[in-house]
Amino acid sequence: IAQRKATDAIRRAARRPTRELDGLEPAAPSAHDASDDGLWRLVRGLPAKQRAAVTHRFVFDLAYAEIGARMGITEEAARQNVSAGLRRLRREVTDDR
Repeated sequence: IAQRKATDAIRRAARRPTRELDGLEPAAPSAHDASDDGLWRLVRGLPAKQRAAVTHRFVFDLAYAEIGARMGITEEAARQNVSAGLRRLRREVTDDR
């Protein structure tokens, strides 16, 4: 359920109208691009509830109460899933060094 809700939110965001960007040059690739790819690879490796909670918190900037409501869990459970996901990501990042 959480995975589907996160996917739905991403699809909704993608359907929002955007401004024309004609004449603008894309930003030069930065060193952060490669590290972002690695980070999102690690996020995709999280258990579904942790992945959804972390995505809702940091991609959609939702409060824990709203994350809980969207995922069908309590605010405290949302907070615990975000915390557990971050702990796991931190461990993965430090193990890779």
